[in-house]
Amino acid sequence: MALVKKLVEQKLEHSGHHTEVECTYSIVEGLEGLYLQIDTYGSALREIHGQKSQTIRFAPEAIEQLKTLLQERFNNSGSQRIPLFLTSTVLPTISEGKPCAELNLPFWEI
Repeated sequence: MALVKKLVEQKLEHSGHHTEVECTYSIVEGLEGLYLQIDTYGSALREIHGQKSQTIRFAPEAIEQLKTLLQERFNNSGSQRIPLFLTSTVLPTISEGKPCAELNLPFWEI
């Protein structure tokens, strides 16, 4: 499992092709606070379909960076909106283990 404490931007020459996969998230309580864990699962083309493929756990400081990044780079409406699951006040109330594609999360005005 990868534990991310800091995000560093890297410009890519090309984006490449990515295969769509299932994704779940969990909120994990740790010594430094709440962590966001994202797990991806093997695509339909893999030999063992549905097997956990990658796990990335974001530490509280990386979550703060991610919130800032989303506000700065993906805010086209002019208001300060971020996905609800990334607001620190609601992290404990989100149900764990739901597929990301099924969440259809609302936005939280800040």
